[in-house]
Amino acid sequence: MEKMFCEKFVPKILPAVRAIMASILINEFNLTQTETAKKLGITQPAVSQYLKGLRARHVRKIMKNEKIMGKIEEITTELVNKKNFKMEKRFCEICELIREEKIF
Repeated sequence: MEKMFCEKFVPKILPAVRAIMASILINEFNLTQTETAKKLGITQPAVSQYLKGLRARHVRKIMKNEKIMGKIEEITTELVNKKNFKMEKRFCEICELIREEKIF
């Protein structure tokens, strides 16, 4: 049985989305790496590796798509501005958009 798209999304695309979100949180919202890690539910060393481009492939491919980047920016803004923000469902929206846009 073939894996569902979402199963493929997590190991391939999720790190790239997190890397983009980390960059936005630090560069546009002036959060520290520690604050960024807390918001994203990851470690500070992971944030550091994302920023150095050591951990996430496919970042450039995703960043080329305006619709997907718009959705990532929207979700990142909500992550900063809303209390008790539930990111899981929002990642599903990114996944669906990536499918629609036939990025992978």
